Amino acid sequence: MRVLFTSKSSSGAWKIRGCQVASTCSRWIASNEPTTSEIVDSDIVCVVKKTNRALIEKCRELNKIIVLDIVDFWPQPHSETTFLVSAESKQVVIDEINKIQPDGLIFPNRAMWIDFHKFFPAIPSTYIYHHFRPEFDDILERIPQPQLIIAYEGGNYLGEWHDVFQQIAVQQGASFVVNPDTLLNADVIVSARSTKFQTYLNCNYKSNVKAANAIGALKPFVCHDFERSAHEIDPGSFLFFSDEQSLRRQLERALYDSDFQTSNSRLMSQMRQRFSLAVISTEFELFFESVVGWYHKFPRSSSN
Repeated sequence: MRVLFTSKSSSGAWKIRGCQVASTCSRWIASNEPTTSEIVDSDIVCVVKKTNRALIEKCRELNKIIVLDIVDFWPQPHSETTFLVSAESKQVVIDEINKIQPDGLIFPNRAMWIDFHKFFPAIPSTYIYHHFRPEFDDILERIPQPQLIIAYEGGNYLGEWHDVFQQIAVQQGASFVVNPDTLLNADVIVSARSTKFQTYLNCNYKSNVKAANAIGALKPFVCHDFERSAHEIDPGSFLFFSDEQSLRRQLERALYDSDFQTSNSRLMSQMRQRFSLAVISTEFELFFESVVGWYHKFPRSSSN
């Protein structure tokens, strides 16, 4: 099975779902600007997040199967979708999918697959979670730090939570670090979003990447309770918070409760392999095979 992964995005999602997944198979390639020969040589073109209309038209012209890996392809905060209600938010997603008219759909979590696959009953679909960072495959001994570390990794979406994390960290004898050199030296990994970034789409359908990296690094994960993907892959030890008081309580437990730390390490270790790059890439391969089989049985119409 020859697969071309492509995207007009250069974001972390592209590196994770395009470059890293493609690296696991010699017959898979990842390119932001694929050549015509690379398209011709592919059995499937997997669009990660977004691409341009010209590439879609070239794939159609060459009768290539297009699989859309949705990730978070919807408009991000600061757009008119920021405070849309459920029905309007879902219509945004449906409209974006219809612009591409893919032959297969990969959703980032189970909630999104449940909510949207019914709108595309003639298209094979699935959901595939993010894997944890490949460099976490071999956990090295933690380098001792002079102070406990609470780490956040991601874009500038913390808003009011940044100061809250910083204040609580000081109160609990720790330091709060944004985008550290490595999560492996953290004592706790946290995830939160400012109220103005808590859109319906982001709360329900954002990927599990932060949670997967916490599992990969075997670190306690303290997460805002609105994050649906984190609930889906919770090994039984994620610590959810809803306000400053519950955040303080959960951080104290993660930092100082040795029984919890032992239990968390055991539970994460049991689930860890499930979110390795090798396992996740196998899920991609199985889905690609099923899509090809689907269209072998039920050929696409000439209008596609």
